[in-house]
Amino acid sequence: MDQQKRIVKKVIKRRSFLKSSLISSISLVALPSLLNFRNKEIKYLLDLGVASKLFDGKKCWCHPRAGIIPRHGENANPKIVMTMNVLDLEGSDVFRGIFGLHTNNLGESWTEPILNQPLAPPAMKPLKVLFDQLRLAIFGQNGISHRVHC
Repeated sequence: MDQQKRIVKKVIKRRSFLKSSLISSISLVALPSLLNFRNKEIKYLLDLGVASKLFDGKKCWCHPRAGIIPRHGENANPKIVMTMNVLDLEGSDVFRGIFGLHTNNLGESWTEPILNQPLAPPAMKPLKVLFDQLRLAIFGQNGISHRVHC
């Protein structure tokens, strides 16, 4: 009877406990999802279609970003919207506006890219105009220096 009441304690080192816990946790989480994929057929196709081309040696498309709107395309497919910038190759990191386009038929055809006016950069003033405005702000109309408060 004393033997039945006696509790046997087994000391497990912390490192060993963490290692075995981690391995079993990963196994329990990953194995069911891996077993799900073994007999299923993949039901999609990747295509390297081109939505729009632009490279003329002076500018090109860059930074495309796409998103989907579920069930707003043809046959309840998603509508795909995309934005992209025009990069001016004459200088370093000179961007000329954000253009948008979309497709309703999963990329079979795209609309023409149009400039998104609210996201367009402000019109750049010629450098001489900026210097003239700065000189007026600092020296005033008569060329006399006065303090500019910002």
